[in-house]
Amino acid sequence: MCAFLGCFALSTLTAAEPRRLLPVIADPPHATWATTVLKANHATMKDILSARMPNPTPQQQQAIELLDIGARWFVDDWQQTSLEAAVRVAAAAEGVEDAQVIYMRGVCMEKSGRSSSAIARYHEALERMSADGYPAIRRVGPLRRIFLLCNEVRPDMVADFARSLHDCLADLSTDPIIKTYQLDLIKSNLDQDSLPNPMARAAVLKVLQDPSLPITATRPLLGSWEIEEAWKARGSGWASSVTPEGWQGMKEHLAKARQLLMAAAAAEPQVSFAAGQMITVCMGQDRSGEESSWFKKAVSSIPDYPTAWSNMLYASTPRWGGSHAEMLALGQAALDTRRFDTDVPWSYLTAVWAIDEDLNREGDGKPHDLSIWRKLQVWRSIESLFDGYLVSPTMSEAKKHYNRILFGAYAVRCGQSTAGFSRLKKEIMTADELAMAARVAGIPLNELTEGIARAQPTVEVP
Repeated sequence: MCAFLGCFALSTLTAAEPRRLLPVIADPPHATWATTVLKANHATMKDILSARMPNPTPQQQQAIELLDIGARWFVDDWQQTSLEAAVRVAAAAEGVEDAQVIYMRGVCMEKSGRSSSAIARYHEALERMSADGYPAIRRVGPLRRIFLLCNEVRPDMVADFARSLHDCLADLSTDPIIKTYQLDLIKSNLDQDSLPNPMARAAVLKVLQDPSLPITATRPLLGSWEIEEAWKARGSGWASSVTPEGWQGMKEHLAKARQLLMAAAAAEPQVSFAAGQMITVCMGQDRSGEESSWFKKAVSSIPDYPTAWSNMLYASTPRWGGSHAEMLALGQAALDTRRFDTDVPWSYLTAVWAIDEDLNREGDGKPHDLSIWRKLQVWRSIESLFDGYLVSPTMSEAKKHYNRILFGAYAVRCGQSTAGFSRLKKEIMTADELAMAARVAGIPLNELTEGIARAQPTVEVP
């Protein structure tokens, strides 16, 4: 089990001392979020198809690869296969009739702007999902995407969604990491943005209130539902724009959420979902002293639980009484774990990007402010971040190859091009890798390719 060794140092920060002190994670668990969740996704996607195709043809092998891409996309792998590459694999798998393969073709179409074609693929996938052996949780995604894309939502579609949700909740995993992921996945398909249709939302709430379902499945999701209702009552504007009725509605819904989520966390402390949601409840109730306590509970079970890190980062923003110093300190805490067998250190970059976004709010009319990236302290931490992953024995050589390119891209953003390209070896880079690295680091592609060509003339640049 994870141990906590006190608090991270704040001596390098120039701003006022943050009001929250966060724990540094020490002892590694036997399994991490990323590996466990990816394995679970494979079990409900790629492995099912592979079992039906023990001696795959080249075309079928492409279909299996497409489901591997999907498993990584759906776990939000930091190094996603580019859309262009996924589209090529989907085209190579054309003709393989399988529900998840058809669904992935639809996802590629939707991401490419072909919504009407995607809807047809989602309907086709749903018609054969059960017959092809896929579990109920794989039906929720295409149904939700249909709701988002269709102008008209029919009662039979809502009934299908409700049945699929009921079946999912009746059969959640007993593994704490997988169950946390399943609850996260279901929640992401139930929020207002993902499921705006009132008829569908009413059907979902009826399922969540079904007494025949395990309370350990429904209670945490009802808690997260109340959080969303609280924000709906408040509105998305700044505090000055909230009406008295809005504040009252937020207060009432957050009180319900607190009751539900605290009961859920007490019943299953190893399942981090409720603790992660409680960070947001405390933020909304202005109980900043509690946020770090719930964060600690969430990561004590699952150190690399993404929701805990992202919710704590948002709670640390100036908008909610935090500061840029606090946000950067949280990122530094993630980096200081040195857990390069997980995605935790990447939270440092997430924090820097969040500060960048806060400095460059849309509509202020000013040139883009890169000041956070140009701080020497930030550059040194980014160097440490990439150096840690580049020597990690758990990272594949393919990812290390990509990371060396990505490091160069971030060096350009930080104004450190010469130093950034020193990690590159004499290696061949694909156009997809370069384009993805430039996109991830938020720089023009030509700045990356020209920088590599100047600094490392022996490296082949397409």
